[in-house]
Amino acid sequence: MHALRFPFPHRRTSRGIQAALQLAAALALAFASGVQATEEAAQPRTRERGPVNPLRLPTGSDYAEASELPLSSNEPMYFVVGGTDDVTARIQLSLQYRILSEESTLVQRWPWLGKMHFGYTQTAFWDLRADSLPFKDTHYRPSLYWQQVQDYDTGGVDVLRIGYEHLSNGKDGTESRGIDYLMIHPGWVKRFDERYLLFGPKLRLDFSRSEHNKDVTDYWGYVDWYLRYGQEDGWVTGATLRYGEAGQGSLQLDFSYPVRNPIFPRTGGFVYVQLFHGYGETFVDYDRHDGTQLRIGLAIVR
Repeated sequence: MHALRFPFPHRRTSRGIQAALQLAAALALAFASGVQATEEAAQPRTRERGPVNPLRLPTGSDYAEASELPLSSNEPMYFVVGGTDDVTARIQLSLQYRILSEESTLVQRWPWLGKMHFGYTQTAFWDLRADSLPFKDTHYRPSLYWQQVQDYDTGGVDVLRIGYEHLSNGKDGTESRGIDYLMIHPGWVKRFDERYLLFGPKLRLDFSRSEHNKDVTDYWGYVDWYLRYGQEDGWVTGATLRYGEAGQGSLQLDFSYPVRNPIFPRTGGFVYVQLFHGYGETFVDYDRHDGTQLRIGLAIVR
């Protein structure tokens, strides 16, 4: 059992994390102010409901109410195939569950408990060229977090997620990889007619790592920089950037376009194209650069 601590291998890292914590506190205050202003200015209006993760790309419906559903999609769910030298399939499943309802006795007494969620995301890499078609690596990421969402254009933070995540590849021995961290994930949304621009950096404050990936922040850093732009009934593009402590990093670009009528917001059928370049696409080889990986396939949630 590790004592709760933040890894500060370099003086510059310590200053960076301290600044990040100060930023997180400022975001929380700004968010609270925005919620209060929104409640004071709220007007009755018709709302549409649908499962949506507001930290991805929202929809034209009121995503503040949609995010309160008991079970909803979280990150994109897709099956894409491609690669450079080896042909691999990348498969991802992701859901979130709101733990307590508003009618719960606990929520009536402590309202903040109504914002608690459990999330689970699993990403697998399937080697399609090997004889036995093995899964070369799988990432398991359960999470527990408090999430508050408000309407767009309030002048403050539109969504704030704070909680705990565990990331592991489920292996033992020298291939074992694991990390536990606290996350602070704010998001800002800007609407341009029918399109939306979302900026949502995810700050990771890790306090426990496997002995086989102690230098993972050299390649992943402490922040995932997310950017999404597009519209619900058209194309959506996004970028995820990581920059490590040793100057190494990665860039992932995603592009999707609907090919069937939606079942729910963000849920239906989409052509999905994904490009990854840099270090750490798989956890087992987080310190390895595999060149540029281009894959194409189908998504049911984007």
